[in-house]
Amino acid sequence: MLRQLAMIIASIVSIATSATWYGAKVFLRARGIRVGWITQHYQDFASLRELAQRSPDVAERRRALTFLWGLRCGLGLFVLLALALFFSGTKAAPR
Repeated sequence: MLRQLAMIIASIVSIATSATWYGAKVFLRARGIRVGWITQHYQDFASLRELAQRSPDVAERRRALTFLWGLRCGLGLFVLLALALFFSGTKAAPR
C-alpha cells in the first residue's frame, strides 16, 4: 500500500514538474531566450538563473526565481521518491 502511494505521489510530482518546466520554457521564450522544447532541458537552469540576476524588472526576476526553485524542488523530490521506491525492493503478491 505504501509503495502504491509513493508511486502515485511520484507520478503527480513528475507531471507537475514537467508542467512547470514547459511553463518556464514559455516564460524564457517570451523574453527572447532560445529554448529547446525536446532537448536542452538543463540549459534552462542557467537561463533562468541569468534572467533572475540580470533582469531590471523585479516581477520578472521573482518569476524566474520561482520557476528555478520550483524545478529544483520538483526534481529533488522526484529523485528522492524514485530512490525510495528503488531501494524498497519488490515483494511478490500473495497468491
